[in-house]
Amino acid sequence: MKLIVFVLLLGLAIGGCVNTKRLVIEGAYVTAVMNTGQPVSDIKTADLTDDELLTLTHAIAGYNTFVDKWDNPLSAFKNNQLTLIGDFNVLKDNYNDVYLIVVANWDEYGVEEQRNFLEWHEHAKEIDAIFNNAITSQKYLQAAEKAIEYAGIAVGLFVRAATR
Repeated sequence: MKLIVFVLLLGLAIGGCVNTKRLVIEGAYVTAVMNTGQPVSDIKTADLTDDELLTLTHAIAGYNTFVDKWDNPLSAFKNNQLTLIGDFNVLKDNYNDVYLIVVANWDEYGVEEQRNFLEWHEHAKEIDAIFNNAITSQKYLQAAEKAIEYAGIAVGLFVRAATR
């Protein structure tokens, strides 16, 4: 039983480490790209409406707020998981708003901008998948920890009953 529990927890921990490493790599990529300003300048090469410009400005402000608040989201993940998930969902909604702007104006972009958008979109999908896997892994880990706790209680009750 102990071996099964150890293997289960080890598997979840290793999976979490792989997710963490991938998330750090993807996060560093997004940060580097955003710091260049190229995504915003590429989006603005199309003739955007005032509403689209406002949406873009709002999304960039939301991104900056997220980055400032969650300087190290990995360390905060365990302690502030619900807040981080909520903030990530807001960030994702903002991204989706910008994505819709790009799609609506797709024909106005050059081949290079379109290629950039497709590449950045793949990275955004990867971050979303990694984040969702991390949440799922964390839930499995919490469930496994509870199962171990309950198993320990059950074994203790069984031993106590057997020794009476």
